[in-house]
Amino acid sequence: MYIDEINTKNLQNFPTLLGVKQEGIDVSPENYTTISKYLVSCGNELQERFNDLRKIRKCLLLVENPWRLEIGTTTHLGALGFNSDTLSDELIDFKNDTNLEFACSSRCLLQPPCANHHIQT
Repeated sequence: MYIDEINTKNLQNFPTLLGVKQEGIDVSPENYTTISKYLVSCGNELQERFNDLRKIRKCLLLVENPWRLEIGTTTHLGALGFNSDTLSDELIDFKNDTNLEFACSSRCLLQPPCANHHIQT
């Protein structure tokens, strides 16, 4: 978004440049090019740094809402050091525990039940 804005000289999200322009100071085309290249490099850096999160996206579902996690997905958790066979068995037991599901659903607005609420036993 910001790259497109700077390339079209839309300065609404660049208050310093907007202020300079409003003071009558001309912003050179080279400045727009430099800023655009910098924004592209920042975007590439973010992409690279957070690429690992994309690899474990399904793993994060275990924490977010284990009832939505499919049993076959547990193989992805091997990347985090979990034994996928043991985890699959535990997840099957967890998903079939109707008491736990009921306890969580009574404390949670989301359906199916969410796992981000602590259940007191």
